[in-house]
Amino acid sequence: MGKYDFILNSEEETEVELDETEAVAAIAYIAGAVDFATDGGVGAKVEAEFLQGFISGILSEDITVEYLVEQIQVFKDIIDEAGPGALYNAAYNALPEELVPAAFMGAYAMCLIDGDLPDGAAKFLVELQESLEISDEDAEEFRNQVVAILEGEE
Repeated sequence: MGKYDFILNSEEETEVELDETEAVAAIAYIAGAVDFATDGGVGAKVEAEFLQGFISGILSEDITVEYLVEQIQVFKDIIDEAGPGALYNAAYNALPEELVPAAFMGAYAMCLIDGDLPDGAAKFLVELQESLEISDEDAEEFRNQVVAILEGEE
C-alpha cells in the first residue's frame, strides 16, 4: 500500500465531470497541492500562473490564468466535498491516453522546488507513474523534457 493511495487508489467519487484539458490541469494541481513536508495531506499553495504557463505550453492550447484560477477553485471544491481521491478519479477517467504524458509532465513540474525534487514528491511521482501506467523509460524521458522546458524559461 502506497503512502498516496488515499489519492491515487481511492474509491472517492464526484459527479463533476472534467474535460481532457481540465484532467491534465487537475493531475498537475494535485501534485502541486500535496504537502510533502507534513503528512501528505492536500492543501499546499499552487501557483496558477506557473501552472497555466506550463499546461498551455505542453498542450499547445491558450489557457488563460483567469480560466485556470476558476478551475483551481473547482478542484478545491471537489477536494473539500468529496476528497482528493475524487478529483484524481475524475481526472483519470477524463484523461485520454495521448495526454497521459502531459499530465505526468505537469505533475513533475509542479513538484520541483527551485529545480530540486523533494523526497516526498519523488515518492508521490513514483506512485503516480504506476497509477498512470507509465514505463520507467517513458517517465525518465518525460522528466528530461520538463527539465529542458524549465531550463529554457530561465
